[in-house]
Amino acid sequence: MFAFALWDRNQQIFFLARDRMGVKPMFYALLDDGTFIFGSEPKVITAHPGFKKTIDPLAVEEYFALGYVADPRCIYTGAKKLPSAHTLTLHHGQGLPEPVAYWDVRFTLNNPISPEDASEELITRLRESVRLRMIADVPLGAFLSGGVDSSAVVAAMAGVSTTPVRTCAIGFKDPKFNESAFAQQVADRYHTDHHLNIVDSDDFDLIDTLAWLYDEPLRGQFRNTHLPCLPARPPARYRGAFR
Repeated sequence: MFAFALWDRNQQIFFLARDRMGVKPMFYALLDDGTFIFGSEPKVITAHPGFKKTIDPLAVEEYFALGYVADPRCIYTGAKKLPSAHTLTLHHGQGLPEPVAYWDVRFTLNNPISPEDASEELITRLRESVRLRMIADVPLGAFLSGGVDSSAVVAAMAGVSTTPVRTCAIGFKDPKFNESAFAQQVADRYHTDHHLNIVDSDDFDLIDTLAWLYDEPLRGQFRNTHLPCLPARPPARYRGAFR
């Protein structure tokens, strides 16, 4: 995953690129005076005194229809998101071009396989994907909900790690919503270094902070995941491992 910018001083060319799945964000805008600004979040754009913070009504419409503002639109009229798997090449003194796609997902099944072979290939690819992402110069860990996705990732991590995997789970005081027991089962199965944080589901003190962090309206993840997770960070000695 990546989002980067390169300036070719000799050819006076500015180049932006974003990873295939759009994990890393990239926002940009061309101001009235010809200044080009970019950054990984809208607050970088809005910090410029020449940028006009005009809300895009079509972006608001997208939010109500989709629950988020889709690429390439931004919540502000004068800014855009670089779509995933796209590049943007600017030549000094010229106008703002359209982004160019360098990759796309193929939805045609060119090589039909049996369910058994598909299952085996899925496991193989998952293990390899996790192994590659565990190559790091800092300690690693995983948020563990006890669901299928996080449990599969933790299982794959445990399979390639020589030390216990660090995991962190979120629990709620209300037993009707507390699913931390499922995370504990996975942690016990793979002998992880597990940490459980209990939060109050009615704690809304951080809503303003989260709104500032997100910049754009986002439905679902804001309420269900990130709101409880922010006050339930892992212990300080592991904090960098869960970023």
